[in-house]
Amino acid sequence: PVSIILVNYNTRDLLLAALERLAPAPAATHWQIIVVDNGSQDGSAQAVADRFPGVALLASAANRGFAAGNNLGLRLAQGDVFILLNTDVIVTGEQLQTLVAYLLSQPDLGAVSPGLRTLDGGPQAFAYGSQPSPFYLAARGLRRLLRLGAMHDWGVASPIEPDWISGACLAVRR
Repeated sequence: PVSIILVNYNTRDLLLAALERLAPAPAATHWQIIVVDNGSQDGSAQAVADRFPGVALLASAANRGFAAGNNLGLRLAQGDVFILLNTDVIVTGEQLQTLVAYLLSQPDLGAVSPGLRTLDGGPQAFAYGSQPSPFYLAARGLRRLLRLGAMHDWGVASPIEPDWISGACLAVRR
């Protein structure tokens, strides 16, 4: 029902930790996990092949970039829901189950991303946003020059409908 795609470039330890966190989830045993290795030189592909034989591994000879890597994974994906997941996102399989359930419970949604947090627990800036107008960009630049802080409270407590969401952890319908 779900295909999770992780694009990796020389983040072996982060990738292995991400796969370890996904493994215990009950649904994960029926989920397709795809790792696209973008020509890593740190042994990532071999480590995945050795430790996670059930993971589909696409090993590219060169770093084709984040978008091209995800496109390779999407070609192999068989799920009704695709999750694009960065290797540095700390999330469990149970949390991804909740994300998928929310997406499926909202028939009008095509994509959903969770609230992203930094390691210290604060909200991740620029995890979502609106199309920037010239006025917005000028105001943001002026606030930065004057050291007035961010224009937004990134700590969203309930669902919102922004113009764009981060691809760091993104669930979309097929």
